[in-house]
Amino acid sequence: VGAGGDWNTAANWSLISGGAGGAGIPGAADDARFDSNSGNCTLDANASCLSINTAGFTNTIELATYDLGAVQAVTHAGGTISIGASAANGLSIGPGGLANTASLLCAGASKISCAGNWANNGSFTPGAGTVTFNGVSGMSGATNNFNNMAITGAFTAPTGTMNVAGSFANTGTFNHNSGTILFNGNTLISGTSTSTFNTISISGTMTGPAGTLN
Repeated sequence: VGAGGDWNTAANWSLISGGAGGAGIPGAADDARFDSNSGNCTLDANASCLSINTAGFTNTIELATYDLGAVQAVTHAGGTISIGASAANGLSIGPGGLANTASLLCAGASKISCAGNWANNGSFTPGAGTVTFNGVSGMSGATNNFNNMAITGAFTAPTGTMNVAGSFANTGTFNHNSGTILFNGNTLISGTSTSTFNTISISGTMTGPAGTLN
């Protein structure tokens, strides 16, 4: 994207960094790149692209209440991606997963789904949001803090500590990977799948499932 503006305005996109606008709005087969020549970008309708890359970006991509889908991966290496309270999908990340070394912000009851690996070595602010792992996903990175977490695919936890302040809903497959989960808020564990943990720490309030918890 160029100097900035609405995502769904063809004049705001170019084929090269700093180039002339008018290249058209990215679609599901196009990579969306934001760099040092890119200004703030705001979604004004639902959008999708093949991948998102923000290397060199210093501004903000604002989803507001719209949905943004990356068919493959999100490489978030600069600036901020801010996700509002979408009624539908929020930010959807494909099997290429998330690599975050910048700022990812849930501004309210936001939704993120990730069908690949989640690697956070930047800043992730979970807010009142929900992250759903709906593919084959592993987790790595310096910090792993979540509000609500849902597992509908096959999820492997980090070997270190993962913090969950809200609900933990497992209807898929959870692999504890010999790690620790700290429930540090008001947590309800639910789901049709049995969750087997390695180590649990509780610094808030945790309500277990009606079924079995291992």
